[in-house]
Amino acid sequence: MSARVVLATGARVLAQLRRDPRTIALVLVVPLVLLTLLKYVFQDEPGTFTRIAPPLLGLFRSSSCSWSPRSRCCASGPPGRSSA
Repeated sequence: MSARVVLATGARVLAQLRRDPRTIALVLVVPLVLLTLLKYVFQDEPGTFTRIAPPLLGLFRSSSCSWSPRSRCCASGPPGRSSA
């Protein structure tokens, strides 16, 4: 893959993100708010949040990835369809 194609694709994606602030909020802000709320929920139980936070970060990352026919983000494919 040439550098020109990579730069053109990157510029296109950044331009699309610039026009869609809701996506940026969903990807960046919502997981931070949820983790902050969980921190306060488990405030009285020491060690619980430090044990569950890393798996939740992985869960939030994979849930922000939506499947589309052109997307390679989610390897499992669309919901209800096996990738066999």
